[in-house]
Amino acid sequence: MTVLTNSEGGGKLLNELFAEGRSLRRLAGISNLPATLQKLSTAELAPSEGVCH
Repeated sequence: MTVLTNSEGGGKLLNELFAEGRSLRRLAGISNLPATLQKLSTAELAPSEGVCH
C-alpha cells in the first residue's frame, strides 16, 4: 500500500494508517513481522553507505 501526500498533516495520516500495522491487518489480513536486531561490522555496512532504499 502506498500513500502520497504533500500535506503538512501527512505524517499524522501515515501514522494513523500504518501505526502498528493495524490497517494491513484490518484491510488485508496480514501484518509485518517484528524486526530482528542485527549486529554488522563496519565492513559489512560499507556496501550500503550513501545508498537510500
